[in-house]
Amino acid sequence: MVCLQIILPQIEPLHISAPARCPIETCSGTTFRLHQKVVKPLRDHAYPQVIAHRYRCLTCGHTFRMYPGGVTHQPTTQRIRDLAVLLYRLGLSYGAVAELLEAWKIYMCKSQVYKAVQSTGITSKRRGNLIQELRILPLGNQPPLVRCHDVWLPIELITNERHQMMVNLNIPDQAQVSKYQEAINSIVATSTASIRLLTKAAA
Repeated sequence: MVCLQIILPQIEPLHISAPARCPIETCSGTTFRLHQKVVKPLRDHAYPQVIAHRYRCLTCGHTFRMYPGGVTHQPTTQRIRDLAVLLYRLGLSYGAVAELLEAWKIYMCKSQVYKAVQSTGITSKRRGNLIQELRILPLGNQPPLVRCHDVWLPIELITNERHQMMVNLNIPDQAQVSKYQEAINSIVATSTASIRLLTKAAA
């Protein structure tokens, strides 16, 4: 058995870049004062919240937030949105993506999945066909299943001790691995995020 492991971008909760210029278009301010540190609630498999910095522009007085790497003003982290787009492009519908994320204890409704996909400029015509169907088993201790090339495979979301997030897909027939790699790589290669695909022997 071979495990295809899709590595998602890392969150950097302690790294917040200092602002270079005021976000107000009519202001050319380049000097700022750290005004406040605030808690930013998140939808993420590993980080329920992070600390954001509020800065005040010393030129115009406008206050704005700067976020850690991988976090924006949106309630969902960038890597979760990337994951939703990836699952859609592999073949799942908007509703099935939301259902799978919920099984992984990540709430992202169907309309939010749609907005994440549309923000990338991808249309429904560009959805892949590696995954034809999703099955959520009634027992919570069993991973969800996806039907790929008419074979049902368990699909798991794993977070390691470094809070790195990855999707595991175990392929029972080693002769078919290249077919899966080609399909996934075609999606990963055109992704704007730093998603990586690893292949290793499953334990």
